[in-house]
Amino acid sequence: GRSRASVFDVDSRIALSSKAAQLYGRLSRFLVNNSREGWELKEPELILWAAAHEPSARCLEVAFHYADAGKARTLMELVQQRQVDFGQDPKGKALLDEDRQLLAQIGKAHERKLALPSDAEVSRKEADDQIAGMQQRRRQIEFELKKTYVGKFTVPEYQKASEIQASLPDGMAVLQYVVTEDDSRLIVLTKGSISAYDIPVKAEVPWEILNASKGQWDESAMASLAGRFATEGPKIGLEGMVRLYRAPLEAADPRGLSETMVRVGMELSNVLLPEAVRKLLKEQKIEHLVILPDGSLHLVPFAALPVGTKGSGEAKSLGECRFLVEDYRISYLPSWAMLGSIRSAASERKSDSKQKELLALA
Repeated sequence: GRSRASVFDVDSRIALSSKAAQLYGRLSRFLVNNSREGWELKEPELILWAAAHEPSARCLEVAFHYADAGKARTLMELVQQRQVDFGQDPKGKALLDEDRQLLAQIGKAHERKLALPSDAEVSRKEADDQIAGMQQRRRQIEFELKKTYVGKFTVPEYQKASEIQASLPDGMAVLQYVVTEDDSRLIVLTKGSISAYDIPVKAEVPWEILNASKGQWDESAMASLAGRFATEGPKIGLEGMVRLYRAPLEAADPRGLSETMVRVGMELSNVLLPEAVRKLLKEQKIEHLVILPDGSLHLVPFAALPVGTKGSGEAKSLGECRFLVEDYRISYLPSWAMLGSIRSAASERKSDSKQKELLALA
């Protein structure tokens, strides 16, 4: 519980982005599974930040939070690592640069500490004090960053699931996907409920296909993937189905918009939106889906997923399909925690008389 709770502490923010998916995803899966057994969180250390020390918090609410926090944290670190230009915010940029330097120094200090002989108690204490001092400065930087424009994107404000529910309008559902190696989960949040559903499909393409393709998804590799799908269906993994469905769309090749693509699209929509989820959305009269993808699902054109046919019988071409966007309005977010940052930045731009609106189409 203590180590899981500490992922939110600034002290723990060392190269998290490379492991964030596994760390948060597995924790969310653990919480979802326990919620089904009627187990409720009672250890304050485990729920710590996510449930704001409320022992009555439900497992699913905390699972939703950790899944979202993992995505926000990964984005936050990518922004820090990529040297993003934030324009007219010199103070925020200076703080971010200092934080990057401290992060590198802390990493080196940990390496030096690990290299010390076991009997070097004095040197080990000095190293601990040095690291503690740098971590203290990072906590100060985080506090100061929250007051800057940069801070809106590098120090997002998290919300509990119950707070998100209270802010949702009628007819809106938030779909939080949590992709892990062997199977995945979908947590659906609406104004009146929170529920979780299994996605019993491996995340990645089978290793033998990956090994044969050597990382090059050319025509031969895609043909092999299509052959495996014809006999094994979802066993080619989420990434495999996503690649198969996207390939003809990306190539703008009419020959690829075939019956095979329809089958892949239908299977993908069945996996990502199980029948139980569709029933829930219908019962609660949902009209607007806010999708928070994970892993390879960031590449899924959810609006273009076929979910049925326009007439009777089985669809054999995309022209005969009914698509998700015909049933719902669809929005995408990298994480719910980033929504406040995006809205705040948009509000500031509108209040700035020097800023001009831009409509970009791609």
